[in-house]
Amino acid sequence: MINIGRYILSLHTLEKFTNDALHLTPHSDKLSGFHYNKDLLKASSSNTYVETVGNRADSLHLAIERSNIKDIRDSLFSRIIALSKPFNFQEKNVMIAFDYTYWDFYGDTNSPWIRGWTGENGIKGKFYFLTASMVNSDFRLPLISIPSTVLDKTAGEIISIMNILKGYFKNIDLLLFDRWFYSKEIIMSLNSISNYLIFVRKDSGIKRELESMEMGEKKIKLHEFSMYRDGKRITDTTYIAFLRNFA
Repeated sequence: MINIGRYILSLHTLEKFTNDALHLTPHSDKLSGFHYNKDLLKASSSNTYVETVGNRADSLHLAIERSNIKDIRDSLFSRIIALSKPFNFQEKNVMIAFDYTYWDFYGDTNSPWIRGWTGENGIKGKFYFLTASMVNSDFRLPLISIPSTVLDKTAGEIISIMNILKGYFKNIDLLLFDRWFYSKEIIMSLNSISNYLIFVRKDSGIKRELESMEMGEKKIKLHEFSMYRDGKRITDTTYIAFLRNFA
């Protein structure tokens, strides 16, 4: 049975997000989130474009162009934070996991917002979004998601998200990343902002280290590395934990 109260609250929250993100005026003689969300929900449920389910796609695209990424991002984050207030997460110790999500794209890929793809099944590119979620025990709450360009700016994107999250969460214990994020640039940035855990890519050196260990053995080694930034060689360190068949 549908919970009517929660259903209405969800629609109201979605409408407020769209209005704030796109600077729309509700209850006026102009189109607002109430109108656009009908088409957005239809498109989402049918896994298709807004153009195929309604006649407001052009005006919606114009509204998006008049807005900016920061306003859309801030509107999304404020809605999620409002919904999470009853849990009082801002006072607790939390872990934040970063990950990428993506949408398939079938049109012209000549855009910095679209990463090229193989063309298999007609998919010529993908929209990538960098997402941060709170993960505590068995609870996972998506907090914020921003579009990520083809440019190598992931480290800066992570820092921009962390600057927002630190304004809300008082105690961020740990940041979690998969192997996709293992890079010198990202590690250098993380060393200055928080504790973190990144799965290491298994290159030949890592494999040799693991092969030399006993089953169930674990060790931690200091890893020194360097890179060039703005024509200058800079160095930094991190720790790598090796676990072989460790439960």
